[in-house]
Amino acid sequence: MAQRIQNKRSSLQGKRPDGSYLEPGEIALNTNASDPGLFFESNDGSIIKIGPTAIGDNAPTSEVGYGKGEMWLDTTGAANTLKVWDGTTWLTVG
Repeated sequence: MAQRIQNKRSSLQGKRPDGSYLEPGEIALNTNASDPGLFFESNDGSIIKIGPTAIGDNAPTSEVGYGKGEMWLDTTGAANTLKVWDGTTWLTVG
């Protein structure tokens, strides 16, 4: 009989794992339709998000911060602007 494997997960918008929640290589999911994502812990203890680019007028919410390289399509104003988190701030691409 097959065994069911359950990953760590949340359905709360903006809820992300932190370093105390995961071990290196372990994955966690956020299933909220507004900001879904797959997360894993790298060997240096940082949390990496793999998932869709956030889209909206405001930066995505995060209780524990963002991972370097995360993207946000800022829809404020007449033109959409792609932004990337550099570890400190959102940088405009282009």
